[in-house]
Formats: sequence, structure tokens, C-alpha cells
Amino acid sequence: MVTVTLLLVYAPTYFHVVLGYDIPTTGVLVSFAASIHLPLKFVGGVLSDRIRSVPERSKMIFFNTIAVGLAGVFCVMIGIIPEDWSKSGVALFTLVITCMGMNPGGFYKCGTLSSRQYAHFVLATIQFMKCVALFVAPATVALLVQDERRHDQWRYVYWINGVLLIAANFIFIPIATDKPASFTLITRATRNEDTASSSADKEVSARGRASMSRDNAKNVNVAGEV
Repeated sequence: MVTVTLLLVYAPTYFHVVLGYDIPTTGVLVSFAASIHLPLKFVGGVLSDRIRSVPERSKMIFFNTIAVGLAGVFCVMIGIIPEDWSKSGVALFTLVITCMGMNPGGFYKCGTLSSRQYAHFVLATIQFMKCVALFVAPATVALLVQDERRHDQWRYVYWINGVLLIAANFIFIPIATDKPASFTLITRATRNEDTASSSADKEVSARGRASMSRDNAKNVNVAGEV
């Protein structure tokens, strides 16, 4: 979330100030890179749903590797290539955003399938992270970039984001699942059953304590008579 926010917000500044494109060209290039993201989201989602010969978990790992892992590799490469390679810089920007268009088949689908009836809450939480990214991305740039004209300062921003994307993809691989999470088994019916069971247990426990009290009282009376 932070990376895509960073790219979309600061791409005009980077293209114009660092790569040397004029303002009209910068506008066209940034618009093209951003607009290609949306149709690819539809393509990624449809492909993920229509491909039935591959296990669901394998599909999620594949699409997430493109959307997060491969995007991270391209993001790292933005910081590696020199600023004189302006066309390569634009191409890598576009590739990062293009790859991220595959995320509906990756972590989004994993969140939906694992949370089942609570998917609306999980997806809303993911969307909320975009709001957090609106603060994190500018903070990262403000911390690492003192002079917007210097490519050697911008590269650290791209390296950090790229490495985090790659790491996130590796973390996703072992935990990716299409099985319902344990909390999805909690429904109104099961909650009522748990409440009834708990009440029954308390009642049995109370009866047991009362019975023990009566037995103790009898034992005391018998001992007194003796």
C-alpha cells in the first residue's frame, strides 16, 4: 500500500525533477502508468476465478508473487539504474504499478476466502491501510530525501519499499490459504450454544457443590453423634 501510494504521489516529482521530463510529458507518462493499473485488476481477478485446473492456494501464491514480489524487484531496480536512463526509469515505474494490478488474485483473494462471512471487515481493514500509507509514504520521503533533485537520495526510498515488498511476499507464501479461519466458525447459533453449554456447566457445578455441602454436613452430624 505504501509503495503504490508513494509511486502515484511522487511519480510526477521524480519524472520532472530527477528524470528531466517536461511538465506535459510528465503528466502523460504518469497518467498512462496509473491508468493501466485498473484494467489489469479486472484481468487478474477474472483469470484467478476462471482457472480451475490449478489449486486455489497455488493461484494465490502465483498472483501475489507477481503483485508483491516481482513489483518489489522492479522497485529496487528503480534505485539501481542511473538517472540518465530516464526511459528505463519510466518503464520500471510502469512495471511496478502494472504488477500490482494482479493483487486481486493474491492477498485480496486470500483475505476473502479465509475470512468468509467476515470478508467485508477484513477488506475494509486492508483499505484502511491505504489511509495509513498516505501518512507513511510522505514521512519516508521527508526522512530520506532532503534534495528532490538528487537521485542518490531517492534510491533509498525505492530500495526500502522494494525490500519490504519482497519480504512481504516471502511471508505470505507459507501462510496463504483458501481454508476458512477459525473465527469464521463463530456464528450466532454457535455463540448461543456456547452460552447454553456454559450455563449448563455452571448449573452442574453448583449442584455438585451443594451435594458436597450436604454430604459434609451429614458427616459432621454422624461424627457428633459418635
